[in-house]
Amino acid sequence: MDQVDHKSIVELENILIAVNFSHKVTSEVLEAIKNRFNFIESAAIEAYDGEIPNFKLCEQDPFTRLSILCFKLIELKQNYNANHIPESVFIDSVADLKLRQELYFDETKSFGLSIDDSIWLRHLFNMHLFKLNSLQFQIFEMKYLEQELLGEEYMVF
Repeated sequence: MDQVDHKSIVELENILIAVNFSHKVTSEVLEAIKNRFNFIESAAIEAYDGEIPNFKLCEQDPFTRLSILCFKLIELKQNYNANHIPESVFIDSVADLKLRQELYFDETKSFGLSIDDSIWLRHLFNMHLFKLNSLQFQIFEMKYLEQELLGEEYMVF
């Protein structure tokens, strides 16, 4: 029997409610996490180990991928708090997870996440993707390939 961290379950439930996940998704995800707490907790830590597209997360079935990424919301919220990022930015940003779950449901009539969406969401969990209200931003390193290919600068800022 898995030792369930009830504080984590309550914290996750509050996050899922704040993001407006449906009651059905929230209850099924929380139940799955309670039933396989040790596995989900460990899988969340290793979710993005490996190289694209061979992340450990991608080896799981769609519902397990959803459960693992929902569990990762606890750590993500702690990171937002540690960086003094307002809760409203956290809620707006993680709404992308909810949206992708809803799109998956519309397509398959079951709860889960596609492999492609799971891979994309790494940007959210690495804190490289965030929303301010309806505007979504992604932090990335700009590479100026034209200098290497053309031998001269193409874009000058």
